[in-house]
Amino acid sequence: MYRYIPLLLLVILSACQKETEQVFKPLEEYPDLLSEGVTMRYYDSASLEIIIRTPKQVRLRTQDEVFPKGMNVEFYKGSDSIQSTMVCDSAFYHKKEAYWSFFGDVEVDNRKEKRNLKSQYLEWRPEIEEVYTDKPVVIISEGQQINGKGLRAKEDFSEYEILNVTGIIDLSE
Repeated sequence: MYRYIPLLLLVILSACQKETEQVFKPLEEYPDLLSEGVTMRYYDSASLEIIIRTPKQVRLRTQDEVFPKGMNVEFYKGSDSIQSTMVCDSAFYHKKEAYWSFFGDVEVDNRKEKRNLKSQYLEWRPEIEEVYTDKPVVIISEGQQINGKGLRAKEDFSEYEILNVTGIIDLSE
């Protein structure tokens, strides 16, 4: 009878190990940092360029960042006043590739050009100052509405190109 005790202990320990593996996730799945009520300011040569506000920021161990409760971005670009804004329902910052993904009701408003963009998804590459999407977009400018699928634009939305355009455009001078 005593010769079966080591075998019995081995069976019990292996069962405990499986339960432990299910309870504890790999460290990569846990957040590295959790912040609430965050305001980030980005400067270039002591000139305010961008302000980002978000209710919640989660930094993962991979250094990617998740903004599950949305964000508000203000672009100043060498001006004392806001040139354009961007709001979204949620966002994700891809650290390694250095770009942002915005999800949900994404809206960009260029105050200077009086132009508004709406989409369900946008990507922003700050390094090249460009915004793009392959999803449907709506642009409203001076009472005109342009619809399309896909867009490439400057990050402040001062210049843009819509792919697969539909809509009514007033060309009168």
